[in-house]
Amino acid sequence: MKKAGYEFIEHTADVRVRSWGKNLEEAFSQVALSLMATISPKLDKIKHKVSKELNIESEDKYALAIDFLTEFLYIFDVEGLIFSKIDVQSITFKDNCYHLEALAKGEKFDKENHEIGIEVKAITYSFMNIEEKKDKVQSLENFLYVLKNSSDQSKLEKIAELTGGKYKLKRLTNDIFPDYAPRFSRDGKKIIFFSDTSYLSEDYGWGKNITRKSNIYQVDVSTGKRICLTHDDSSVQFPNISSDGKKIIYEKENPNPETQELTFNYDRDLYVKSLDTGEEVRLTQNQYYDGQACFSPDDKRIVYVSGFSIKLMDLKTREITNLDQPRGIIIKWEKPVNQYYPSFSPDGREILFQAGFQKRKIYLMDKDGKNLRDLSRIEDEDYYPSFSPDGQKIVFVSERTGSEELYLMDKDGENQIRLTFDSLAKKHPCFSPDGKQIAYVAKNSEKPEPYFEIYLLSLNEIIPKEKLLSRLENMLKTYDQTSSSFPSYNNKQKRT
Repeated sequence: MKKAGYEFIEHTADVRVRSWGKNLEEAFSQVALSLMATISPKLDKIKHKVSKELNIESEDKYALAIDFLTEFLYIFDVEGLIFSKIDVQSITFKDNCYHLEALAKGEKFDKENHEIGIEVKAITYSFMNIEEKKDKVQSLENFLYVLKNSSDQSKLEKIAELTGGKYKLKRLTNDIFPDYAPRFSRDGKKIIFFSDTSYLSEDYGWGKNITRKSNIYQVDVSTGKRICLTHDDSSVQFPNISSDGKKIIYEKENPNPETQELTFNYDRDLYVKSLDTGEEVRLTQNQYYDGQACFSPDDKRIVYVSGFSIKLMDLKTREITNLDQPRGIIIKWEKPVNQYYPSFSPDGREILFQAGFQKRKIYLMDKDGKNLRDLSRIEDEDYYPSFSPDGQKIVFVSERTGSEELYLMDKDGENQIRLTFDSLAKKHPCFSPDGKQIAYVAKNSEKPEPYFEIYLLSLNEIIPKEKLLSRLENMLKTYDQTSSSFPSYNNKQKRT
């Protein structure tokens, strides 16, 4: 069992602290000691000459923590006492209120004998979190016991669902560059995607901004070997492959944007490139965003986003049809409704897309823009929809449980089921041509943006028992049998 303690976490403006213990009392004791160590770093120099009892009452645990720490600031400011031993003896809930009892031992602060640290002005709620893990640890131990003593496949699948998902996962890319928008080749052996390979300081006339530069890559599903398909100085993103597998279409940044309405360059146009000859043809030339294009099944048309709207283009005549839905029909917002991520159904008769200004939802319409249907039917966030090869299923990302997870539903929005349970941030799912796998990008939600990598979820393979046992054991190690953790933030300035 990990010994109770605390650690300081680097922060630009405040003192950020994480503490832990086998129970909430220990975690509170440790965060109080971290406050004392902030004021006077060498606690071993503080003698146990004075004892002080503390009794705190608050409406919830967070307020209890704030009030508890603030009491120590008050005692230090008024009585000049600082403590090196703090024992929270009990935290109880009674009469709709939390009660804390603690005993602190220390002495009068003396600048001659005690090291001077940082003057704490106030305790704040910023980024505060209290997490009690004892129930999770007990559940994991129970799951391990069941797995080790049962061969029931239904129990294995249920435990897998509760601890990260039952389907077998494979991480396909793993490097320092973020990857996005995977799309399978027609034989399912390769995946094309775009990757942010550099960050440059660009000046478009309105001041310098850090800008991502992306190129399009192809990765072998079996070996993980990748090759670069574009070598542009301009950023290229959101590739899609033609039905015959001979061309790719993508959006490319205009290095000399004509508009000055935005401080970031959203002036992007569509290009199509032959994979045989390397010839590149520009399809659009506007002062605004054109992107996220998808070929029709017969490769004669594309559907794409232009500004906030969805448009169709005949690739032979270059005739453009606006499929924009009138404001208020999709969602009744006064501001423009963003319509993104369009794609054709496998038979080419319908177009799938997401729309919404604050709450994104999934919609389906006929290829002429008529017969609009809302597939989400709930008020939660649903986005990044993609058809199955037979056109009967749709995979998408939803935040309805508080984390971004993959879901599957029928094309009419019925029979929605959850596929993942791992709480990773996710984007851009798509089916393999045989419908047996789903490719998507994911990252730990606590990590910064450049950690998105490509994953493969196998719908016809369940996680093996050995892998599930290893998963649970690693989760237990992560929790380290620690029942509570407590980050705290304190405004700071150097003491004089």
